Amino acid sequence: MSPRHVPGRHRHPEPRAARTIHRKPEFVENFFEFIAQEVREYLAMLGARTLDEVIGDVTRLSVQSLDDPTNDLDLSRY
Repeated sequence: MSPRHVPGRHRHPEPRAARTIHRKPEFVENFFEFIAQEVREYLAMLGARTLDEVIGDVTRLSVQSLDDPTNDLDLSRY
């Protein structure tokens, strides 16, 4: 049996890397607060207050460039 294998228990293959993994709920909470702030900023740029206002609203979509030779989308019906 290898020295890294412990029966009945999962071990990280790199012990040093395992020590750097922080498993704190505060980190997850901070991450989602950051994402929420980013979403609020994008909504403000769009002039919306909620996600419900922009979900499915195709009037906010625009085509930036059709000059790309690999572009084979037919946007004539939109």
